[in-house]
Order: sequence, then structure tokens, then C-alpha cells
Amino acid sequence: MTGVPVEAPPPRWIAPWLALLAPLYVISPLALLGLPHLKRLPKAVLWVLGFYALSQQIPALFTPEPLLASVLALARTLLMFGLMGVGVALGSSEQFKQITFGLAVVFVTAVAYSLSVGADIFTSRLGHPYMTSTTLGIAGAFGIWIALFTTGKLLWKIPFGILGMIIVLLSGSRGSFIAAVLGCIVGSFVYRNRRMNLVIIVGLGILAGTIYIGNRVNFIAIDRLNSVDTTGRDIVWYNTLTVIQSQPWAGVGSYRLGKYLSPSINDCTTFVGFDGRSAECSNIVTRLGNPWQIAHNGVLHQLAETGFVGLMGLTALLGYALFNAALRGDRLILSILIGIIFASINDNTLIVPSPFFAELFWIAVGIAIKNGEVFAFADLLIGFISVIILSTPILYNLSTSSRYSVVKLMYINAPKHVRIGNKYTVVSKFYLMPGQYRVVLFSCSTYCINAGVTNFTALSNNSDMIFVSGNILNEKSQLIRLRLYNLKSSWDINPVAEKIWKVDVE
Repeated sequence: MTGVPVEAPPPRWIAPWLALLAPLYVISPLALLGLPHLKRLPKAVLWVLGFYALSQQIPALFTPEPLLASVLALARTLLMFGLMGVGVALGSSEQFKQITFGLAVVFVTAVAYSLSVGADIFTSRLGHPYMTSTTLGIAGAFGIWIALFTTGKLLWKIPFGILGMIIVLLSGSRGSFIAAVLGCIVGSFVYRNRRMNLVIIVGLGILAGTIYIGNRVNFIAIDRLNSVDTTGRDIVWYNTLTVIQSQPWAGVGSYRLGKYLSPSINDCTTFVGFDGRSAECSNIVTRLGNPWQIAHNGVLHQLAETGFVGLMGLTALLGYALFNAALRGDRLILSILIGIIFASINDNTLIVPSPFFAELFWIAVGIAIKNGEVFAFADLLIGFISVIILSTPILYNLSTSSRYSVVKLMYINAPKHVRIGNKYTVVSKFYLMPGQYRVVLFSCSTYCINAGVTNFTALSNNSDMIFVSGNILNEKSQLIRLRLYNLKSSWDINPVAEKIWKVDVE
């Protein structure tokens, strides 16, 4: 007599690990214990994972630091696979309820911390001792998804979901807000239950009404959700594109992009508190070159670190996970995958280790591919569509052109020679339309870094003398780019005006 094989329950360590992961995300590497569970995957899935691993390792051999890049690529891949193994061991999205304890701790800590430092919720975003506002917003999104798309008593699900909504709004994170809304919409399509869909519609209506009221009363965090200002991401995107142009096929190596975005040891900083101060980096972290620095876009970051080859591997893996999640019809898993992928348009929510959200994403991938089918054209197509969506900033800039004719450079004082270790200072004056602007100083060799930024307001067509200075690259001969941007940044990385000249470092 034969019967349906009974799957073994998840190892006992997973439940407490998941419960503590959000507030104590330093325990993320324990997910490596999930690697043995990958043996339970079908061969078709293992082939996809193998292809991804090769797509990360092969480019590493052709980076400027091949040995270090290979080790770091292997470390990242193993952690991702370990997290997928945890997902395989869990087997069901219902097990995600175990993270509610940790999320609740994050929510309460954020509110208590903001109140303890005297922050005015009407004039500032929600804060946390060691998490950014974006991280808090994503935590709130997870709270909403878990409340909506898992089973359980309404006694805890309703207040938990409402608390998640409040956290998303007070965080002022636009990416998290969009992720939360998209996740809810996707889940409603999968979960064809009139009562649940009515709850989602009412919830979205409450969110829309809250945003409207927040804008009317000048609620800063909520008002920010309507802003299209990319808060300086245009400069980071431009820097990253220059890094990609210098190493298009292999990239610069996993976790090595920060070395190119912030090459000066003086630029190494950690999270910033309400007082504007940030803790100094340790010597070990400084030598690694700001490994947590991100391109604020998933595709740009992948291209910069692993080149086109690595991006192909990520495309295949994401497409495979999304296709199999759709086949499963698991509303929570699809909500997580779609929401977190979309959040990577202006952040990077897929890189591990992270403040817990990337870990939960790859656990969800493990659940989605547990009984995966043979890789097919549909998987690649879905992955390609995902990458196209994530490439929105790149595609937008391909469709725009520079606008140099609007502004005239009336005066510039820029040294042609500078001593090693000395700051480089440029003085300029512009003829332009009255308004608020940024002058950005870029130092360029095979790639460019942001050496300095000065914001100013022009009250008339003639600006004041604008000073901008900073540490430039330690290259004997390089190009300096002085770029003028509008103060409010956008998806357009093209400047209003630009001046380029050569500088020798002695």
C-alpha cells in the first residue's frame, strides 16, 4: 500500500530565526544552514540555479580584482541559495506569519524612537535607531501583505494591517508605497474572493484619502509621496552608468560598486540619525570600499557589478521565479515578488545581506520554485519584461536629450593643476532663469565620481559666484565635468549645462 509522501517539517531553528530576522537582520547569514534543502529541488530547478551561479562567477574572473570578486560573488550566491533553501524547507507562504513578531518590534521601535527624540511627525519622516525610512516603509508593506494574504484571526490581522499602512505612510517612502499598492492589487487578482477584494479596495481608498488630507494639511511625510524628486539619484545613476561603460561585460565585482561611487576613505558613512550625524566606518569596512553603497536601481547595480553576463543570469532567475509563482497561484508570494521587484526601480531591494527585506524576497523565491517546471521561453520572457520595467531610468534617459542652450556660463575659475591630497575648488557664475539649482563637480578617468555639490538659488538672471570643491580621483591626468542641474532631481540625468576640461594631478 502506497500513499502520498509526507514532507518533513521545517527545521526548528527556522521559526525563531524568522521571528527575529527583521529587528536583528545581522543573523541573516544563518540562512546558509538552508543550503542542504536545495537537494529536494527538481533537476530542472537546479539547472536554473546553476546557470545563475555561473553567470555571477564567470564575470568575476574578468573584473579588476578577480580573486576578491570571485570570493564575494560566491558569498552572495551562497547566501541567496541558502535563503531559497529556507523557502524550500518552509514549503508554504503561510509560514511567513512567523515574521510578524519581528515586524511588530520594528514598528513599535520606530514609533517609540521618533517620539523619544522629539521628532514632529508632521514635519519629518518616521525614524528608527538603525533603519532607514525606506526600510521602515518596506516593513510596513510586508505587514499589509501578511495581514491580507495569510490565514488567521481578524483580531490580530486587522490591527496589524492598519499598523502596516500607518508605517508606510509615515515613512514617506514612495518606492515602498508603490510596492505595497502593487502587491495588494496583484494579490486581489489571484485571490478571487469578493469579501477580500472589497477589503483591499476599501484599504486603497483609505490610503488615497489619507494622502489627499495629508497634502492639504502639509503633512511632510505623506506630501512626499506625491513628489517626483528623486533626491539625488540622478547623480548616482550617472556615476553608475560611467562605471558600466568602463566595464560593460564583466562589471567591477559583487559588493565593489561602492569603491567607485565613493572612492575616498573619508566618504565612508553609515546610517544617519535625526541629528544629521553618522557613525564612522571601521577600518575593515573602509577597506572593503563601502560595500552597502547601491546604484538605487536594480538593473544598473547588477550591470555595474557583474556586467551583461550577470544581468542575464538574474533575468533568467527572476523570470523563472515569477512564472512558477503564478502557476502556484500563491497570493502572498506573488505580492512579495512583484512588490519588491518594483521597489528596485529607485532602490535595490534584491541584494543580500540587507535589512531583512531581500532575505524575505529570496525565501519567497525558494517557495515559488520548490516544484518548478522545466525552464521555458515564458520564463525568459517574464524575466525580460521585469528587467525592462526595472530599466525605466535608463530607458527614460535614452529618450531625452541635453538642454545646454538654456544657460550660459559667464565666468569660471578652475585650476589646471592640483597637488595630491588637496581639495579641488571651482568658482563659476551663470546666466540663467531665476530658480533653484545644483552645481555638481565630477572627476572622471575611465569612470566618474561625484567630487562635490553646491546648491544655490538664483534670484535674477545673473547668479552669484558659486563655489564647489571636493576630493578628485588620484589620477595623474583626468577630466573634470562641471554640471548644472535643477535643484529638484528627476529621472533625467542630463544637466542643464556642462563644462569639461582637463586637470593634471601632481
